[in-house]
Amino acid sequence: TGVQTCALPIYNISHALAAIAQQKSLVESEHRFRALFEGSIDGIVLVDVTGYRLTMANPRMCEMLGYSSKEIHQLSVWDIHAAEDMPFVRQNFPKVASGERTDTVELRVLRKDGGIFTAEVSGRVIEIGQQKMVMAIFRDITERKKAEQHIRVLSQAVESSPSIVILTDPDANIVYVNPKFTEVTGYGLEEVLGLNPRILKSGEIATEEYQQIWQSLTKGEVWRGEFYNRKKNGEFYWADAAITALRNDAGEITHFLGVQELTTERK
Repeated sequence: TGVQTCALPIYNISHALAAIAQQKSLVESEHRFRALFEGSIDGIVLVDVTGYRLTMANPRMCEMLGYSSKEIHQLSVWDIHAAEDMPFVRQNFPKVASGERTDTVELRVLRKDGGIFTAEVSGRVIEIGQQKMVMAIFRDITERKKAEQHIRVLSQAVESSPSIVILTDPDANIVYVNPKFTEVTGYGLEEVLGLNPRILKSGEIATEEYQQIWQSLTKGEVWRGEFYNRKKNGEFYWADAAITALRNDAGEITHFLGVQELTTERK
């Protein structure tokens, strides 16, 4: 069947490789270890526990660092980490080499060309034959970190928006409202979770109009119009609104997003 790539959690990969390396049947364990080692989509490197030199790296690790398998042997642990993380590495790698268990950490890793990427790193001592080595597993999370930063920026933008933002599930049940919604309507997030935005309706808009809105949205159209809504305290407000459907990669509606601009003073 060939060697399959491995996308297991780092802890599981480390545990599996360590268990294989310590099997009594050396020939069988070597074949199994090499298959998992070579086929992993994470970077894996073996490090001498005394001189902290890199003795072997799998193809993914060579690709991540930009070094050939021959060049890897010329490196030490200190050559592949960014300067900002070196104090941490110098303090903690000797602990790993001594057999101390450590948690998975995020480190900035230095490429041959001087570029830096962020990785989740896990290390442990294993025995291959009579030789002890540190097996370190590197998972590149650069894109994930960028995505998380992007989400944080979007979240901050929504939270601080001067417009009312309402997010519902496909059945039009509220799953999120921003602080502006609470400021204007008087309803807190916990009060409206799971409810339909029609809790705000003033009674001035006919039911047929709400049905037209729903029909437009389920067709994939963006609905734009005006609402005359009632706050929690009974007061009314006008707002220009835009509602759109959000879809997943399969084209299925996952949420509806509504944004309202207050127009009471203008009206």
